[in-house]
Amino acid sequence: MLSELVQDNHTRRSLAELARNNLQLLARSIVERSAETGEHYIAHTRSEYSGLIRSALGGGVITAFTALIKISLASLAVSAFLEGTLVGINYAVCFVTIQLLGFTLATKQPATTAPALARRMTGLRNPKAAEALADEILVVIRSQTVAVLGNLLTVFPMVLLLDWIWLNATGSHWMSPAKARAVLDSVDVFRATFVFAACTGVLLWVSSVIAAWADNGFALLQLRSALASSHRLQTLLGTPRAARFAVWLDHNIAGLAGNISLGFLMGLVPQVAGFFGIALEIRHVTLSTGQVAGALAVLGHDSLTTSGMFLLAGGLFGIGFINVTVSFGLALWVAIRARGVRAPERRVLYWILAGRLLRRPWTLLLPMASIKASDPEPGPGPSGTTPHL
Repeated sequence: MLSELVQDNHTRRSLAELARNNLQLLARSIVERSAETGEHYIAHTRSEYSGLIRSALGGGVITAFTALIKISLASLAVSAFLEGTLVGINYAVCFVTIQLLGFTLATKQPATTAPALARRMTGLRNPKAAEALADEILVVIRSQTVAVLGNLLTVFPMVLLLDWIWLNATGSHWMSPAKARAVLDSVDVFRATFVFAACTGVLLWVSSVIAAWADNGFALLQLRSALASSHRLQTLLGTPRAARFAVWLDHNIAGLAGNISLGFLMGLVPQVAGFFGIALEIRHVTLSTGQVAGALAVLGHDSLTTSGMFLLAGGLFGIGFINVTVSFGLALWVAIRARGVRAPERRVLYWILAGRLLRRPWTLLLPMASIKASDPEPGPGPSGTTPHL
């Protein structure tokens, strides 16, 4: 006790400790806003899973167009900065469209579901609380697995369909054979593919921080009431529409900020890194799968050996796994520390979760297996609200 009193007295006089405490409070405030968004992506019942699958399938359709447009932009003879800006606009428009249509981009889930889990990390020394949290973590993992599969199930055939339409309309494929071979090389497991996937996971997490910061700032500055009472906005839209616009923006500001920032991060960060001589590329599982589909449409599956197909599938699987793991891990790490969850409580959770996975590892691959038919109908969720991507 004497040691703690001396230490507390020392920290009270420390500027570094003051800054650390304030940063922790700021991080906790941002994390709380992320947690509210992340609740939309945790599916517990059959109805919620059905809604999540449908929204993920729609997200894959939109991403197919984005992947092909990105290939076209890469062939333009423009400066690197302009190319990065155009690619960023392409990504941002895609992500915002997915949000406004109520669809899901799977890799955006982890960075928002992690704070939602961290908010439940209280009283973990109680075995029942720890067991309940372990169940929730498995539900989150299964939800993310379903969302990723939903994206991939539609982006691949949709790209093949669009390329076939383009071939019949113009007589040529969307990409050249040289570009197609370069796309297949870009997911080679023996290259820096997984390093680039990890960097993309970091960008996914950064965009979630920007989204939470924008949402938190919108609430702190009371912009909803300010916009609703703005004379200029009322003159332009009318008083009822101005009020509805303020409510809509309040509900969607996090998604807009996150999606637009992610688009420009993915478009411009590689160009900025190249300016400093750093070879950095984006490896996003849904976009990479769409580009691979376009490449196979040009070269044909006969261009790959059996081992080459397995390596290609392994590369795409690794990209998806690393995208999700890195963004989820960073978000969970920040959320745990922002909420002050101590190491002993974290270790209890880790042991319980490890035991669950060792006893029933198939729960990560069978998302519907643990959902009982007698589950109650859900409240607002992925199928009932417009998700904040």
